[in-house]
Amino acid sequence: MGKLFRAASAAESIQRDTHRQTIIELGGTVASFQSEAVTPGSTAENLQAAITGESHERDTLYPEFPALAKPEDSRPAIPTLNFALQSEKQHARLYQNASDNFGKNLPAEYYVCQECGKTLTDLPEKIPGSPDGTG
Repeated sequence: MGKLFRAASAAESIQRDTHRQTIIELGGTVASFQSEAVTPGSTAENLQAAITGESHERDTLYPEFPALAKPEDSRPAIPTLNFALQSEKQHARLYQNASDNFGKNLPAEYYVCQECGKTLTDLPEKIPGSPDGTG
């Protein structure tokens, strides 16, 4: 289970960095802040909290962002927002699968795209956009 949480954390870090870079490229600034302390629970509780958070981002947060970006001439932000939305969908599915199969053997490895944060349990045989399909 730890591998899933670490992979999702890595994907979230990629999203953070991509959003930050896009904001700066659009002429904005990014303030530093201290996030709230998190009190970990049991693995089952942590999974449920992750499902709730990812589902909110998937269903409410990220679907609204592209519509907000268009009128503000922030169209360059739309790809990073769409990447994040797809990543949140994957995370919600992965966490739900982990919850549904709690105590069973789950995929041994998770792979995170360093550009968009996509999280996979298997590497694709061919990588789209790669000249020879291998990366």
